[in-house]
Amino acid sequence: MRMQNMVETPRGNFEYFKMGKGEPLCITHQYIAFNSNGNIFAAPFTTHYTVYLINLRGYGNSSNSTVHDDLSFKNSVQDLEAIRSALGFAQWNAL
Repeated sequence: MRMQNMVETPRGNFEYFKMGKGEPLCITHQYIAFNSNGNIFAAPFTTHYTVYLINLRGYGNSSNSTVHDDLSFKNSVQDLEAIRSALGFAQWNAL
């Protein structure tokens, strides 16, 4: 079971679930909300990374969308960068 976490950013509040150990790795998408059960996709990466399953704007307990453009790819990237910064990471790791 993964613990729910919230992070406050200048762009809104975002829900995430954290699992694993190591450098930070972000996993997200705009089609479902993650919950405390985790995600089968994340499990293989938890040996080498701390995986952050992030609910983007409008999903789970993250801030709601106020305008249609909030859900654009550009704004999602800006939200993820705000989350990364608020969590204190210089960068997300890439696979």
